[in-house]
Order: sequence, then structure tokens, then C-alpha cells
Amino acid sequence: MTIDQAANLIHKGIAPSSFLWADLGAGTGIFTLALKEILPEARILSLDKNPHALYNLQRAHPWLEIIEGDFTQALDLPPLDGILMANALHYVSDPEVILPSILSFLKPGGCFILIEYDTDRPVKTWVPFPISYQRFVGLAVECKLEEPRLIGTRPSLYGRGKIYAALATKA
Repeated sequence: MTIDQAANLIHKGIAPSSFLWADLGAGTGIFTLALKEILPEARILSLDKNPHALYNLQRAHPWLEIIEGDFTQALDLPPLDGILMANALHYVSDPEVILPSILSFLKPGGCFILIEYDTDRPVKTWVPFPISYQRFVGLAVECKLEEPRLIGTRPSLYGRGKIYAALATKA
């Protein structure tokens, strides 16, 4: 996915007045760069447990703030206007346990954007614990977020199905 494609997928869920975001499970940083394209003045924290790709990216983007960490463990983050998780939560077997601690950093009215494969069928290596959009609706309500809304979809590069982006706001 290109930066423009990532930005197009999420831009409907980004409030222009938000200034501090975290990309949790940032991987190669494509969504961190997409966030920065949408919010050029924002501070974006890019967290990954294996941030080597991010360090390489930082050479071309010195503004990149990298945090080496695992979002399934205790984190020390400031209050955030937004949290983005792209293709990361499907590695967690118990998202209903992990999400409340992640969302505790979100300011009231803050945005949580989830990008996932819209499937309930596991793919052992790549999507071991899928979170379809329907499942996310239930998780969001359980975690005391407002009911999510779909902000974008695109075909998956890995076979049939699609990727969705959903926005849920903290009450």
C-alpha cells in the first residue's frame, strides 16, 4: 500500500484539530506517514516492538518519533487525540483485554482508528485472530467507545476480501 492509498483509507476519520497521535504496531510506518500527510503539524508517536524499519525510515523523516514497545504490555504514553492501529490487533488473542489499556491514553472525544481485514477466518501466520468489522463493533461498545463507523475500505492484496478502516470515538 502506498502512502496516498493509506491516507485515502483513513482521512475521513481524522479531525484537523488533533495534534497528538500514536500509531501502535506501526510496522513499516506507512500509516505514520499517512497521518503526517493528513496532519502536517501533528506530533505522531510511532510504536512497534521491532522498530528497525522505522529507524530506517527516520533517516528520510527526522520528525519521526519512535517508541520501541509492545502495545500488549504496559505503556507510558501521554494523553492522545488519536490512536491508529493498522493490521496489528489481529495478532492479539484477547483484544477485549488489551484494548481498554490502550484506549486509556485516548482523551475524551479522541479518535480510535482500526484498520483490519474484514474476515472471521484466521490465516495462521498473517491474521491469526481476525477482527471483522462486525466483531469490532461489539468490541468498541464493550470498551465504552461510541459505535464505530466505517470510514474506508479497499481490496486486500492477499486474496479475497477487503481491508476496512473504522473510526470509534471515546465518549
